[in-house]
Amino acid sequence: MQLQPTTNQAIQVLQHLHRHHGDMHTGQSIAKALGIANQRFTRIANRLRGAGIIVSASGRHGGYMLGRPAKEISIYDVFVSMQGDLYISKCVESADKCENRHCEMHAFLQTLQDNLIERMAGKSIVDLA
Repeated sequence: MQLQPTTNQAIQVLQHLHRHHGDMHTGQSIAKALGIANQRFTRIANRLRGAGIIVSASGRHGGYMLGRPAKEISIYDVFVSMQGDLYISKCVESADKCENRHCEMHAFLQTLQDNLIERMAGKSIVDLA
């Protein structure tokens, strides 16, 4: 498991929208402000919109804004929307990928993964803004 650059950029997009709360922002203006290519921003925005983290409107006064308050958007929410469920090892991903689900290593990895998810779920966009 590694935080992909697009996930980090998605967090930056959300921080930007939080700082400019209440206003619609065009994709082009957000991409320019953050130094993200327009095409990459569009891919990020589509994922965030699909997860309900941001909303968009088209038209003359359209753009993007947060879909819910930034304090209700956890870093884990962003991770899952961009990368899918978090698994630190194939061993904890599914029963058929672990030879012995009762070994000490499996228990350690499961606890480690649970702690990581808990920490990520406990931090919101506001906490990192």
